[in-house]
Amino acid sequence: MMAQIPLSSPDITQAEIDAVTAVLRTPHLSLGPELAAFEAALAQYHSMPHAVAVSSGTAGLHLALLTLGIGEGDEVIVPSFAFIAVANVVLQVRATPVFAEIDPATLNLDPAAVERAVTPRTRAILVVHTFGVPAEMDALQAIASQHKLFLIEDACEAIGEGAIDGEIQLTTAFRPGVRLSVPGKKSRVSLPLEFCVKDNGPGVPEDLLPNLFDPFVTTKPTGSGLGLALVAKIVGDHGGIIECESQPRKTIFRVLLPMFSAAKNFDQSNRDDVSGTSLHASQDSR
Repeated sequence: MMAQIPLSSPDITQAEIDAVTAVLRTPHLSLGPELAAFEAALAQYHSMPHAVAVSSGTAGLHLALLTLGIGEGDEVIVPSFAFIAVANVVLQVRATPVFAEIDPATLNLDPAAVERAVTPRTRAILVVHTFGVPAEMDALQAIASQHKLFLIEDACEAIGEGAIDGEIQLTTAFRPGVRLSVPGKKSRVSLPLEFCVKDNGPGVPEDLLPNLFDPFVTTKPTGSGLGLALVAKIVGDHGGIIECESQPRKTIFRVLLPMFSAAKNFDQSNRDDVSGTSLHASQDSR
């Protein structure tokens, strides 16, 4: 029997259930005060003067193409991997979708493939931030500017993502007396690693922390996704114990990582020599 792995799974908490139930108890099932409040909050969140809610992401993309006057005879470059609505809305305005290859790591449009797909009939590039991973907007913007094309962003999966720089700080230090005992083997010195992920997210909710490494759990709305992926990779390859502490704009992962078999006369000075080693890496997206 073949197992089925879902592309994604719903993340619905009691807060969302309560919010929907509250609206159902009012006489407004559409165009009510909750809609106005949502539009105002979304505009404020993105530092924009206005935000207009529509019935779906498909409707939003359709309106964008109509507003730009794209129609019959025009071509719109779209990613080869995306929800079908991305191509459907182009057909809906009687234009032609032109599929460009994606980056296999990010699943977003490959700027080099977009450049190759431009023709005299191209009017726009429709960018999808797949699964909340920001596309290479600087490169795509440069292509759009060079060829005088419209650049449309489908951010249905990436509300709140941005180009604000973040930082991952990695610190290692030996701590005297820390050991992991493995039955039948020599004791192993454990290397404590501390990853401090700084970003513009609100932090990982406390109730999510115990399940961070479960399948299909996402930290996209909370930031720290790159740091989580890095920790998961290291622990998956080498084993270890993980602690996590999160607060707005900063999440700390502490990993107790098995390092090597301890010699009987391990020199304490060797520990001190590597204490405080640090590594800094720039992070452009989360």
